[in-house]
Amino acid sequence: MEEKVSLKRIDWIRFRSVAEDYFRRNINFEAYYEQKKITYGGMCPERDTLYRWERAFRESGNIVYYIKASCAPQIRGLATQILTLVEQNSYKSLKRMAEIINRSRQTIANVIPRDLKLIRVSIRWILHILSRSNLDDRIEASNCLISHLWQMQKIKYAGFVTGDETWLFLDNPSNSQWIDINESRPTAPRKAIGAQKVMLTVFFGADRIWLINAISQKKSVTSITFINDILTPLLQSIRSSNPELKQIYIYFDNASSHNSHATTQFLEENKIIRIAHPPYSPDLSPCDYFLFGYLKRILQGNTFKTVEEAVDAASKILYS
Repeated sequence: MEEKVSLKRIDWIRFRSVAEDYFRRNINFEAYYEQKKITYGGMCPERDTLYRWERAFRESGNIVYYIKASCAPQIRGLATQILTLVEQNSYKSLKRMAEIINRSRQTIANVIPRDLKLIRVSIRWILHILSRSNLDDRIEASNCLISHLWQMQKIKYAGFVTGDETWLFLDNPSNSQWIDINESRPTAPRKAIGAQKVMLTVFFGADRIWLINAISQKKSVTSITFINDILTPLLQSIRSSNPELKQIYIYFDNASSHNSHATTQFLEENKIIRIAHPPYSPDLSPCDYFLFGYLKRILQGNTFKTVEEAVDAASKILYS
């Protein structure tokens, strides 16, 4: 007894194609049917089915058709409406456009890349939009810096000093740990505003760290503090180490204590040239990366009981 097989759509297309080939070559129907039975066995279409196909072929000259799968028709004509909305407001959301046009959100999402060739991107955040005046100030400051660097090159930049600040935390948890392969990844909260810390100010030159100063988080950095606790001991250290040094150049950012009249007057009285820091400009010395980044990587995993312990550990790293 021949096995009955359930034929799928692709099988029927294949049998129709073979049958049409036989019909086009005018092969005898009986011979064709017997050949099919030998070749396909239980999969062979019934005689009546082949008769119907033969009649259809004689009438239309074709029995193989490609029938597209049924699906929702593509909606055309929305592109113009959507483009108008985008031109009016390029920030408009898919949900809002769907409400205005009275179509589904998914329909709008399909039309935009397909017909308008548009994509949605995240806006790149920048700190400031620089005016023409800001740009001119940056160029002027850069030209001034180049001039000073040429002069200091002769003495291997011995008189050039850079300063910056960073928060030094007492608790410095590591950002990685060993866990079981089946455990979920642990999380770490962001540093709280009230976390114990100290403001670390570091001034350095081409070949050494000149000054490390720590200021409690409860104490404000005023111009008086900046002059008495930082600038005065800094200049004493530089001049005692280089008594023949004719000129000192100093660079720091535009914090209020740095730009105050008292600070400016102190620098002028001591004949110190300050390297200009243009307004709204990132630090010319990227200390957060090469200096403080290095420091904080080493401190990871360390917790200190007192501010003195934290400052002592940081100083040993920076002076080493």
